[in-house]
Amino acid sequence: MTKSNTAIYGPGTWNTYARYFFGVTTSFQLDLYREAARHSQGNVIDLGCGTAKLAPIVLDNPSVNSYTGIDASETMISLAQQLSELFGRERFNLIHGEIESLAHQRYASGVSINSYYSWPDPAKTLAHIYDVLEDGAIFVMATPNDKLNMPEILYQCEKELIGHPYFEIFKQMNLSLAENDDAGFLAMDALIRQIQHAGFRVQNCNQSFYADGMNFLVAAK
Repeated sequence: MTKSNTAIYGPGTWNTYARYFFGVTTSFQLDLYREAARHSQGNVIDLGCGTAKLAPIVLDNPSVNSYTGIDASETMISLAQQLSELFGRERFNLIHGEIESLAHQRYASGVSINSYYSWPDPAKTLAHIYDVLEDGAIFVMATPNDKLNMPEILYQCEKELIGHPYFEIFKQMNLSLAENDDAGFLAMDALIRQIQHAGFRVQNCNQSFYADGMNFLVAAK
């Protein structure tokens, strides 16, 4: 990872972005969250959870026992605590820290949505994720691919969020994140190779989300 990449994907960026990410949810995001939740089971770990907006949807799945989210941004986790209070602390856990610091507690499902592209060392992170999942666990990965057209996505989002007080900053920050030359936006075959190298078996994959700009994979340990 270059110095510019470290800066744009560092804690300062995510802490600034947190309020706008928490306050804006698009139909593109909801479609992705619902599909990820459909594959979840047992005790779920959300890897790079942001403000944990996935949690209420995952916890609606009767196959899910609990949700744990981990994120390196203190502000993201602080905002996620608000959801914890709304949707039941007894099944809703949050951890402030790097994914690689996660203790080797075993989870039945792992989910990573729009986090991979900012990881400094994807191979190391994937290996650690493999270790914290129990045998037979499901791992869902969703990350932008090299066909993502963020300006078009945001143009469509603006139609459903007319007048939203956070949308303009949300839009500008997403453009900045997506247009960084060092963003890890991979073609599907390259991502599959990385997932398999970590030890996972890819069960299915598609690019149906974000107007074909998102890699979506379901893998098993």
